Amino acid sequence: MDASRLEDLQAVGQLVWRRAHQARLLAVGPSSVVQALATQWPSAAAAPAAPLAAAEGPVFVLAGSLSPVTARQVRAATSYEPMPIDVAALVQGGEEATHALSARLAATLRAGRSVLALTAGSAAQGASPHQVAEAGGRLLAGVLAQVPLRRIGIAGGDTSSLAVQALAAWGLSYRASLAPGVALCRLHSDKAALDGLEIMLKGWQMGPEDLFERLLHGGA
Repeated sequence: MDASRLEDLQAVGQLVWRRAHQARLLAVGPSSVVQALATQWPSAAAAPAAPLAAAEGPVFVLAGSLSPVTARQVRAATSYEPMPIDVAALVQGGEEATHALSARLAATLRAGRSVLALTAGSAAQGASPHQVAEAGGRLLAGVLAQVPLRRIGIAGGDTSSLAVQALAAWGLSYRASLAPGVALCRLHSDKAALDGLEIMLKGWQMGPEDLFERLLHGGA
């Protein structure tokens, strides 16, 4: 199914929700799948959301999105220490380079400062966006192996998908809403250090300018 107008989402939502009541259903698609289903959940949409508490300790954000929306969010993230990543070293330098970069980020986090790691806008000659996103996932796993964190964020669709794959996780569950289309989730893992980690995953176009600040300081 496809839709050309927002009004089409209600019809799609009715069909999918009706089929879901008849048998277990797997729905594959972009965020519009949830938008369509949300038209059939008026009670859930009206339920008051509990305010999100501030993070316990420093927050690490990996920004791999090239979108203007994410660029504005990065500029507004004044509570973080921005740390541009040498993407060429990350992609081409192997395990040793990844460990060195993650150690530098982890040292700043251990000092109690939140970190915004930036791969967006950088380039590695001969590396595809997929390779850069994969390397970002290895970097994230390296940071979490060196410093215990309770909340992290990832910006960028491919970056989010591949970063989660790099972690020893078997599931995600909903924790809170940071903004329309941006959820904070709990990560579930057999590794005690990662189980219960709060993780924000966002696509390139999602979220207001103060999104990263909300991730750190909480809010309604």
